[in-house]
Amino acid sequence: MNTRPLFGPLLTLALVVVVACSNDNPAAPGGGGDVVPTDLVSIPAGSFTMGSPLNEPGRAENENAHRVTLTHEFWMKSHEVTNEEYRQAANWAMAEGLIEITGDEIKVLRDVGNGKNFFLSLTASGSELDYDAEGDSLIIYDVGFGLNPDHPIKYLTWWGAAAYCNWRSIREGREPAYDQTTWAVDLYGATGYRLPTEAEWEYAARGGNETAFGGSQIMEIGCEVDSLQYQGWYCFNAEEWSNSVGTKAPNAYGLYDMHGNVWEFCNDWYGEFYYTASPDTNPAGPPAGPWLRSARGGSWGWGAKYARAASRGAHFLGMVSPRESVRPVLVHP
Repeated sequence: MNTRPLFGPLLTLALVVVVACSNDNPAAPGGGGDVVPTDLVSIPAGSFTMGSPLNEPGRAENENAHRVTLTHEFWMKSHEVTNEEYRQAANWAMAEGLIEITGDEIKVLRDVGNGKNFFLSLTASGSELDYDAEGDSLIIYDVGFGLNPDHPIKYLTWWGAAAYCNWRSIREGREPAYDQTTWAVDLYGATGYRLPTEAEWEYAARGGNETAFGGSQIMEIGCEVDSLQYQGWYCFNAEEWSNSVGTKAPNAYGLYDMHGNVWEFCNDWYGEFYYTASPDTNPAGPPAGPWLRSARGGSWGWGAKYARAASRGAHFLGMVSPRESVRPVLVHP
């Protein structure tokens, strides 16, 4: 069995600043169809308290509590995109001429468009996807934990997450939400998939509750026993790596792994104190930013406080990590 060392030089590319779309045979081929893909769950429009109360264990300064209203129903993938789902989508994108493999010792997936953006590292220490030159396709790779097609995809950049949403949109006959040159997004007009806003993500994670996790309170902020163990993978129970999606209890909306396992990219540019003066309705983050995009949910290698619904993270656009992944949303089924 060939394995690469688990952590190596490319891990230094990743930094999370704590201050996150596929179905191989989608059920709704065609934008605006009346059949919702089976891996999506409905999240109703509504209002909630975003942020955390002053007495919540693990609370950070940038989590000021405030009321937010989301005026639109949306559909969210029930679990994070898996290695196998991303592999299939990327193989399709290669066949369509949308992406290419570049590099020798360090192989990456890269956009063939004007941006030439870096999407996914295939030779990062721990990347569970690799390139089979003989078959000219991506394959699942064993990094020391066995073959894990149902683990969340990792070692992708924010661009790689947004690109996945576009690939799935195109495959289903939908209008892509992202301009793949500028990466500007059409939040509510496009029929295709996109990353959730921070507000959408937190609202969905809470599942109609105002507790630290979707239905339970936090007791310990670090790697100790906590109620989180029943809903998510964190440094107490993850055994130093990601785990199969959908194996913990879902929240009230039917979403799995919203707390822990991997951070999930959001669409928003990151603004540390954006929510001190943000709109009360459909906040979508700062209009622009230099390098950081928001991420939510905590991960297998972090403590319980980072997996709280209100916890906010940030991720450099072009960097990769074994702790970030993607979960798309759809506004028009």
